[in-house]
Amino acid sequence: MRLVVLLLLVSNVIYLGWELDREAKALVANSSPALITPAGTTALKIIDKKTGMPELKSSLERSRPTRVLLPVRRQL
Repeated sequence: MRLVVLLLLVSNVIYLGWELDREAKALVANSSPALITPAGTTALKIIDKKTGMPELKSSLERSRPTRVLLPVRRQL
């Protein structure tokens, strides 16, 4: 009886290892490939106060007019 229980335990451990290996292979097969960058591409750089580079303006600041014209009130 001990031999049967031991065989079942060993077979379950082997089956578990096989399933984990199969799942890992499936994840690798379904994952997207690594991105290949063109040869002339440079590395990204962080722009902040530490590097001494000027801060970039947000798109909202660029779209705002620098001067607002108000309508002229005509006197009667």
